Amino acid sequence: MTPEGVQPFPAGVVSSLTTASDACSAPPGGRRLLPVPTGQEQAVTGPVRPEVDRTAAAARETRGAPSMASVIHYTIATEAEKSPDFRRVLWTGTNTQLVIMTIPKGGEIGEETHEDIDQILTFVSGTGKAIISGSEKNVAQGDLVVVPAGTKHNFVNTGENPLILYTVYGPPEHADGAVHRTKDEADEAEESGEDEPPTA
Repeated sequence: MTPEGVQPFPAGVVSSLTTASDACSAPPGGRRLLPVPTGQEQAVTGPVRPEVDRTAAAARETRGAPSMASVIHYTIATEAEKSPDFRRVLWTGTNTQLVIMTIPKGGEIGEETHEDIDQILTFVSGTGKAIISGSEKNVAQGDLVVVPAGTKHNFVNTGENPLILYTVYGPPEHADGAVHRTKDEADEAEESGEDEPPTA
């Protein structure tokens, strides 16, 4: 049955949309009838989308990485454990950033708040304490902690060995390719403005 006010295509006719206005327009009620080869009519909600040139999309490059047609791959636990640096940026994209960190015995990341950046931290080895908005939680290998934007947080190494983790920021927080051997070096880079994320 054809909805009121909607004109079906003749049975067996395939519609070809070639303009953005054709693709975005829909009859009253936001429904369009599409033909099927059997002659039956089929109601579809929402506008009909034009085809996307996926070849062109695949060819676009992202910052800090080869063409998206390539596979960006890390054995992340190995990468994190072999880095002695306090902070090392592995990859920076337009919307996210991958960073590995090693917090030495007795060390900490330092209390901070990222106003417009979400952060997810995954712990590879060692033991520590997550302090999120004043609440504390012990963390160890395999644990993951989410820090929403605007949340005050700190992570402290409470064990005898380095606390090793990798973290994803969205959007990026640090300079592309940044390497900070110590927390002091990281703090100095931030204060001097050398650790600014890329601008779009």
